[in-house]
Amino acid sequence: MLDSPSKTLTALVLAGERAEGDPLARDAKVPHKSLLEVRGVPMLVRVVGCLAAVPGVDRVLVSSGSADLLDAHPELSRLRAAGTLEHRESAGSPASSVELVLTRENSPRPMLVTTSDHPLLTPDMVEHFCSEAERSGAEVAAAVVSDAVFRARFPDARRTFIPLRGEGVTGANLFWFRSGQGAAAARFWKQTETFRKKPWRLAGLLGPGTWGLFLLRRIDLEGAARRISKAVGMSVAAIRLPYPEAGLDVDKPADLILAERVLCELDA
Repeated sequence: MLDSPSKTLTALVLAGERAEGDPLARDAKVPHKSLLEVRGVPMLVRVVGCLAAVPGVDRVLVSSGSADLLDAHPELSRLRAAGTLEHRESAGSPASSVELVLTRENSPRPMLVTTSDHPLLTPDMVEHFCSEAERSGAEVAAAVVSDAVFRARFPDARRTFIPLRGEGVTGANLFWFRSGQGAAAARFWKQTETFRKKPWRLAGLLGPGTWGLFLLRRIDLEGAARRISKAVGMSVAAIRLPYPEAGLDVDKPADLILAERVLCELDA
């Protein structure tokens, strides 16, 4: 639980836009992907509302191309008027935006980062992740969901898993930075964005022989975290989440249908 003043943190929601626009937004005829409704509520409203409900989160920042996004829905406008929701300029990519905010804020307290297309995010998920990240002692933490946990809930959903020794994992779009010094990790993240379609180059960032070990599934999650820590120059932890829904964001029409189904089940 985030119930002590020393653990008070800022939450950053990444809501940047692709230069070419988003097909889901075009199909739904909304001006921004984050305003796409899931079960009648825009995704950004769901995510911001979730974060605002987490004990310990006293500021929510939204990184986007325009501050007008925060006036696109009455609930966002209300939170902005109350001073708990603020706009920050995006910087062309998720990693660049995180680096920009961490550098400009330069805060000694933790920052949680998530994305605006995460409509199934819940306060329980956030609290669990932040507590485990704090407990890890690492400077930076990233949440993952194992293939076993995800497939037990969503056996037919399409999702990319990183094959590691003993398990595959998928990202959960949740990151934790102990302080503004984590900007160094965001700079490394920018390099991985450049090489996201060239995994051999990405593996090369983690040291000699990593690509071969990766192909042979000789690296487990903890081993991968150690290699990333060495490459970044600060401790990085991977936090397994027991929530399969944390591994689902909305990138494709099938994701939207699945998210609608899950929320319908929860509302029943």
